[in-house]
Amino acid sequence: MNKKVQFSSKIIKNIVKTILIVAVVLFNRFIVPTVHANNQAEEEESTGLVPEIDLNITELDDIKEVNLVEDLGAVANDGKDDSEAFQTALDMATEEPIRLVIPEGEYLSQGEGNIEAAGIKGLQIRGDNAVIKPENPMINPSEYYFLKLFMAEENYGLEIEGITIDGSLNPQDLYFTMDTADDIYNLQMQRGIYIEGANRISVSNTRFQHMYGGYALHMVDYDLVNIQNVSLEDVGGDDITDSFGMAFYLGGHEGDAIVNIDNVVANGKVSERDPSYTAWIGVVVENGTIQSEDQNTWLVDNNTTVNVTNSSFMDYETTFHVESMAGSVYFNVDNVKSRAKNYFIAAGINGEIKSMSNRLNFEMTPWGRNEIIYGLYYTEKEREKNISGVNEFVMQNSRVRYQNLEDVAPIPVATSYGDSVVAHYYNVIFQEVPAMLVTNASGIYVDSQINLHINSQEDAQSLQAGPFSEPDNQEVVYEGSTAVNIAGDHVQAESHSNEIEWFAPTGYQAPALEAPLEAPLNNLE
Repeated sequence: MNKKVQFSSKIIKNIVKTILIVAVVLFNRFIVPTVHANNQAEEEESTGLVPEIDLNITELDDIKEVNLVEDLGAVANDGKDDSEAFQTALDMATEEPIRLVIPEGEYLSQGEGNIEAAGIKGLQIRGDNAVIKPENPMINPSEYYFLKLFMAEENYGLEIEGITIDGSLNPQDLYFTMDTADDIYNLQMQRGIYIEGANRISVSNTRFQHMYGGYALHMVDYDLVNIQNVSLEDVGGDDITDSFGMAFYLGGHEGDAIVNIDNVVANGKVSERDPSYTAWIGVVVENGTIQSEDQNTWLVDNNTTVNVTNSSFMDYETTFHVESMAGSVYFNVDNVKSRAKNYFIAAGINGEIKSMSNRLNFEMTPWGRNEIIYGLYYTEKEREKNISGVNEFVMQNSRVRYQNLEDVAPIPVATSYGDSVVAHYYNVIFQEVPAMLVTNASGIYVDSQINLHINSQEDAQSLQAGPFSEPDNQEVVYEGSTAVNIAGDHVQAESHSNEIEWFAPTGYQAPALEAPLEAPLNNLE
């Protein structure tokens, strides 16, 4: 076939795909909320998660105040670089805790590298609708952040509120421009704020936008993190390496830590050339320090509790991802909306992992860079704890809808996938299920409705056949009022009356970590 004809055919196919995706987005925005409201009464009866979120760090109430304009010489809206003023503020914070006030207006950061400081004793950033536009100078591009904040060993903590970080001065659609992993050093990416060693972190009323590179917030060595009323628009990225494209990255820490994420709207970056290229991950929990051969650099976590409430994460490959933790992880989700290919991935947890999701409204997409991993719950290197019941994955009072697009391969696995993971689904509506429910895993469906796609050839009996790699440890079980409904039926689930018990540390003792722990996903090595 003539190359021009091939090229034209590809363009037409992409146009058709784009039209279909736009239709899906409109359906999701206007139709799905209406359908969701039909079950609102039942959902309101369920017990909601109400984490304790106190954004105020009292130690920062009475500290020295510095104005970026009046005291440090920055000029809003003049189109000139203001990075020196920001750097001066950080340097001052290494001498004593500082409250940096940023008046309303637009400020540019076009210096020769990151604005960063080590030994910060305490910092409070208070913006008044301040917009900051950083531009990557391509000196250390792979690690370019607007701010890199290294706290002193003894510090008052960190508060950020009232600012917007806008990466629009940098290239936006860099999807799949890499030939090798090292090409990441040639990408003019933009990241948000790196924070290391802050005992307490509070981020509120803050916006991140137009950032190819992701990591709106990258946090390491923390005790308590509160993120509330934060929005991300057009933030993310994805390529042949999975080292960027996240919204929030929670790295290693010592001992116990609690992370609360509430009222966050995170819309991932989507390629203008192909809408199937989306952002990478919504929330990552990964202790990268214990992947090192140098044990002197390890931060050995014990218990990590993450609560995500009243939020949305749209257009990601994976919504939540937990990997390489020395201790245990307890991950609770309530009243969250998400559109992604995978919902929850866990790999290489030295302790136990328990995840509870309530009132989830999830739309599963049929594409993504990773060709192997699909499903609501996917694990690796967790087989023994999955089978023994040490690990727990529970979803209640939720709705899962599957995108089925013409000329796009259907989603192969609807719920549980791999590693003999066992997931329990109570009062969950599965809409437009295209294929098997599980693969090499178990699904226990209680008082749920499994509504098949109109083209599905499956039925209740065939769905119980797996496929299974270990039939003795893997199964599909229907309990209570659960039913598999013929193609095209949209049956509502009945309300599940059991009170929800949110997961918290159980006292489980993880084995001592004697060697580096890394769990690369099977096709990401």
